[in-house]
Amino acid sequence: MNRPSVPDSPERLARYNGTVSLGLSRSKLVTALLLAALLAGTNAVAARRSGAGPDPAGLLLPDLTLATSTDLRVITLRNGEEQLRFTSAVVNVGRGPLVVAGRRAAPGQPWEVVQQIMGADGDVVREFPVRVQPVWGGDGHNHWHVPAVARYRLLRLDDGTEVGTNHKIGFCFFDNDFYLSLPRTPPYPEFPDDTGCAHGDRSARRIRMGLSVGFADVYRWRMPGQSIDITGLPAGRYRLEGKANGDDELVESDPTNNVEWVDFQLIRGRRGAKVKIIGDGRARPVQDQTDRGELVLGGRP
Repeated sequence: MNRPSVPDSPERLARYNGTVSLGLSRSKLVTALLLAALLAGTNAVAARRSGAGPDPAGLLLPDLTLATSTDLRVITLRNGEEQLRFTSAVVNVGRGPLVVAGRRAAPGQPWEVVQQIMGADGDVVREFPVRVQPVWGGDGHNHWHVPAVARYRLLRLDDGTEVGTNHKIGFCFFDNDFYLSLPRTPPYPEFPDDTGCAHGDRSARRIRMGLSVGFADVYRWRMPGQSIDITGLPAGRYRLEGKANGDDELVESDPTNNVEWVDFQLIRGRRGAKVKIIGDGRARPVQDQTDRGELVLGGRP
């Protein structure tokens, strides 16, 4: 069946609608208008990926941001490597949950990954492809991770030169801590554990992980991957900068609030290196967290 050609601009759409209203049957007219509406919705979502345009009508999109990193400290491994370790938290402050699902035909086969957009009734109303491949977290996590949910890097504060990056392979995200009460925050975690990440099942064929509105996915500083190698880095002032939706692959309502940072002084002495916080991106009072063991947001056991 030949599909009607849908116009790609408002001007052509107006002329197109005028033409079909005169020359097509009622059923064909309805079909053409539905295709035009679908094109408009798709273009709106593409605009959200690039950071422009309004939300697609009727879609409850997530909005990813990062809580300020805490528990910054320097540890030295047995092999002499120095690591800057920190606690991170990805937060959803949007109108809908972040839901990512993956499926594959068999173990060892490539994954097909989509982001599911939920409606007000909790049903999936749209799916968008996500160009990532889940990775098995066999370093103590023992579940599947989705790459690029967040990325971190270390910058020299004086000139912005990048001096280190976080090589975390990805995230198994779920509602492991409450963060903020918003109009669509559920009364309980909708994704309370890592079951959707196929915990303990490396041969899994399906995964589905999510982050509810108003909840945070917290990774403690002790967890594998929560570090940047700073071996040999001179004493000085640095910025730990994080970005949610690190590769801009996920559809969200506001990509302008994805970056957070913590500025600190790296101090070196006879007893080793330590960190002193000197500022952050949230403009709130900060403390020297070098010797703090507790977490601001709580998180994974």
